[in-house]
Amino acid sequence: MRATSTDDVRLANVCKAIAIYVARRPYAADTALGVFEQWLGELHPRVSQQLVERALALLVQQGELRRYVLAGGTELYASARHNRGHVR
Repeated sequence: MRATSTDDVRLANVCKAIAIYVARRPYAADTALGVFEQWLGELHPRVSQQLVERALALLVQQGELRRYVLAGGTELYASARHNRGHVR
């Protein structure tokens, strides 16, 4: 059995923080940079943008978030439960 690495713990913490944010703000939508800078609160200084991007990808894969690609290629992330097919 493999021990949980520090990176796995950090990834889980970032996923949890993002999930809490969208649970409290179900219609929130933002770019990966916006999530990194605005959604993580006090966790922000302790994580990298790359880790946030990994967390977003994992949450999309798990069906918790949706990724929307806008004209021009900008990617937005939002709750999969409250933003079905559109972003406000």
